[in-house]
Amino acid sequence: TLALGRERAAAWMGGLTHPAEVVVVDDPDLRRSLAITNPYVWNPAEAEGLELYVGPKGLSVDLIAHGHMHAELKARLGMEAWHRIPSWLDEGLCTQVDWRPFLDPAALGESGLDDLTRYATHEAFSGDGGEDALVVAKREVTRWLALAGGPAVVPSLLAAVAKGESFATAYARLEQSGQQAEEDLAERVRAHFEALRIEQGFPGLQFGWAWANGRPGGSIAVGVRERGGSEALLRDDRMLWGSVGKTFVAAVVLQLVAEGKLKLDARLAEYIGAMKGFARLPNA
Repeated sequence: TLALGRERAAAWMGGLTHPAEVVVVDDPDLRRSLAITNPYVWNPAEAEGLELYVGPKGLSVDLIAHGHMHAELKARLGMEAWHRIPSWLDEGLCTQVDWRPFLDPAALGESGLDDLTRYATHEAFSGDGGEDALVVAKREVTRWLALAGGPAVVPSLLAAVAKGESFATAYARLEQSGQQAEEDLAERVRAHFEALRIEQGFPGLQFGWAWANGRPGGSIAVGVRERGGSEALLRDDRMLWGSVGKTFVAAVVLQLVAEGKLKLDARLAEYIGAMKGFARLPNA
């Protein structure tokens, strides 16, 4: 568990540089003597992030990864700069590797962001309401990462703050830069396919992309809606997918096999034989 937690944080950050020592403390008397009150994972600022205490409730990959991220942020920023970033950024970055169900990005919804000034200090993340504060922090940082360029842009943010740039300025600058880069990429992609359209003579094409790090991609459209027509094809026009759907069906079928809900060797009739019209299917 300790190794997997560290590996998850390292993969997200592109490697870890912090020298923090991990200490598992499950003896109540020892915990009291060390004044450790956090039963999960604790990376105290007082020790300049060089100690990672794992309590009796902290032995999970999620929490170990979360703790390593805290130590890494302190190491990359330095303690003086770390004190200049808001706690919602600290927690929002650390929760990127914390996959506990209540933090699942898919469950965060599209509701408006809370007033982030409420979450500027670490007190907001302890006691009653602490879990809600984590959700708010993760939602904001997930939003920013999607616009700024994904995990690869985080070292740039930390380096800028460590060198003295204000957090607010660096945060806004990188978000704007990421958006501009995405727009520039979309224009290059559009120009590429427009050149192909002229060369090959097809009427129109839509193209979309996404990034492997979870960052949303973009889409373009070139050409016209109908052969011989003049009405431009739009990005949100509906197109026939053809056999693309087979890829999604195959992926879901294999997921269901892994969950024990389907068998690859079973006949289709076992699952959908009662469906109206099934008997008319060739080789049913």
